[in-house]
Amino acid sequence: MKDEKIQAAFKVKKAVAEYFGEHPEFLKVRAIDLMDFFVEKKIFAKDEKLGLPIRSLLNELQKKNLMALVPQAFTEQKEKGMVWFFSKANLAANSR
Repeated sequence: MKDEKIQAAFKVKKAVAEYFGEHPEFLKVRAIDLMDFFVEKKIFAKDEKLGLPIRSLLNELQKKNLMALVPQAFTEQKEKGMVWFFSKANLAANSR
């Protein structure tokens, strides 16, 4: 995996922690719902195809067994396939 992808993963981890700090009312959020936030933080240049950049990054991390880089991320199986989420609980559990 390229260094730029690993750096992006660390930036995503930090941005997700910041998001949950700013929005304590949420326990989990769909990854694609944070795309504008990631673009604002300059992690990704723009949103494409309903969150393709974040979905691609998370899929690659999962394939390379590197999900520990973004411990807040997890998937749920839905009717139309797998959906990526971020969880505040996963963030808290991994900060101990």
